[in-house]
Amino acid sequence: MKLFSLILSDIRRAYGNARIISVAKAVVNPSILACILVRLCSRSGYTYHIWRLVSVVTFGVDVAKGAVIGSGLKLPHPSGIVIGRGVVIDSNVTLYQGVTLGAHRGRYPKIES
Repeated sequence: MKLFSLILSDIRRAYGNARIISVAKAVVNPSILACILVRLCSRSGYTYHIWRLVSVVTFGVDVAKGAVIGSGLKLPHPSGIVIGRGVVIDSNVTLYQGVTLGAHRGRYPKIES
């Protein structure tokens, strides 16, 4: 999926079936901002380090380059979340604060819908 489509799917999941979502309302929501930063970290090439730094400093959300994250990500309380480089997250997954997804004995988890 394209970056913009993924961000829209995250916004739709956060606000449910609301018909009109103002841009201002979405932009000031910490959950949406954290999701946007997660998307930028997982998709960007040479700007990865900048987006990762902004994400870690702002929300404490650390996403390694190479993590695969499906559409409809929801981060209700975006703080202290770590996603490792080999992690695969399916569509419509909710991650709360304090979640670390990393390797155990060289194997990364796959989080299903």
